Amino acid sequence: MTKGCICWVVALLPEAKPLIEKLEMKLLSRDTLHPIYNNETGTDWLVISGVGQLNAASGSATLYQSCPKANTAIWVNIGIAGGSIAEIGELLYINSIRKEPKTRTFYPFIFPKIKIKNASLVTYDSPQKNYNQDYIFDMEAWAFYETIQKRVNREFIAVFKVLSDTSEASMNSLTKLKIFNLINDKLEFLESFRIKAQTLSEDEFRRQSNPEIFDQLVNKFHFTFTQTKQLKSLIKRWHVLLPGKSLNYVMENKESAKAILGHIKEILDEIEIDWG
Repeated sequence: MTKGCICWVVALLPEAKPLIEKLEMKLLSRDTLHPIYNNETGTDWLVISGVGQLNAASGSATLYQSCPKANTAIWVNIGIAGGSIAEIGELLYINSIRKEPKTRTFYPFIFPKIKIKNASLVTYDSPQKNYNQDYIFDMEAWAFYETIQKRVNREFIAVFKVLSDTSEASMNSLTKLKIFNLINDKLEFLESFRIKAQTLSEDEFRRQSNPEIFDQLVNKFHFTFTQTKQLKSLIKRWHVLLPGKSLNYVMENKESAKAILGHIKEILDEIEIDWG
């Protein structure tokens, strides 16, 4: 059975290490622009993008190109953020993202039954010192979301931030170990989210996959590009109108793609739909 997939986009190695260790991921290649990790089962992929919006966008795109299940994966940006709306160490689920200078605001889908505090986030180009705001701030989330929302449905994108600093003094005291511990302390929650996300990803993979009969037909007969699109459409209609009925017999005594398409359409057009 094909398993779901999660693509993690993380700015810093200390933020990524807890996930890399927990999920037993290994460095995939040193030839990519950004370091990419995955585990043996292929259920988890991770990129360390580096700090800043350009790096976040580039790292996200690099991971999308590298992961074979990228278009059906759940995409997660996890990392630290500053602000004063919660205590240091609290994990926040981001429900709106904008960047400064002001531009388009994104409103990520909020997975149901995720019982942690929601927060608005603003992405800046440089570290901030004004903590007296009703939002938290970072330097990557907007670029991550802006890049990935062009490639996958918004229902498959999530942003989580751990509050790492509530003042300039606490920001200056951050170390690699402190950053590691902030993320490491949230692994139990991230694992519970990961289980839900993988189920959703698995369902999406099945939804997008071609039925076995489609592959059998295109491998046996020559279908043009237009005929291939027609075949997909007819197979979808078949499964709606004739659920559970095999399509295999339509290949019997047929010698061309045109004959296959004509026979399927003829059968479907004869079906009367009971609207009552």
